[in-house]
Amino acid sequence: MRDRVIRTLVALYQTGAGVGGFWVLFGSGQFHVHAPLLIRILLTAVLAGYCGLLAIAGVFLGRGHPLGAPLSVVAQACQIPVISTNMLTYVVSTPASLVISMTSHFDLGVQLNIAAQLQIVARHHPDVSSVGVNLLALVVLSVVRKRLATQPGPMRTSTHGA
Repeated sequence: MRDRVIRTLVALYQTGAGVGGFWVLFGSGQFHVHAPLLIRILLTAVLAGYCGLLAIAGVFLGRGHPLGAPLSVVAQACQIPVISTNMLTYVVSTPASLVISMTSHFDLGVQLNIAAQLQIVARHHPDVSSVGVNLLALVVLSVVRKRLATQPGPMRTSTHGA
């Protein structure tokens, strides 16, 4: 019973996150890409694909589909690294993140973000480079792997041979 509640909560979290990510991309007017047209199309397609993966993983997980846990692992793993350097900035978190990071000046930081943040930037020059870990995604990934991935999938019955 407890695992079923956890499965439902994680499924709702992921499905809502995927839908929220689509809202940021296409409905809110907050998504901007400053690049040539082909790069804008490619980046938008990648981020939309990620939001779709997150939503589908949530639906599959909630329905007990065998692909629910593996897709959830992939979707959460994409949210764990948070990188901001001169060569690459990578932040994918939806709907929330709790990031612990270290800057190039060896300063530790903690950041709570309650919003979808989809950012992939090449050759951006931040004030200070930093590398971090999204703890919320790490916790959800751990729950999915340890508690939900080990459960058997739906029962299958065979009608032939009887």
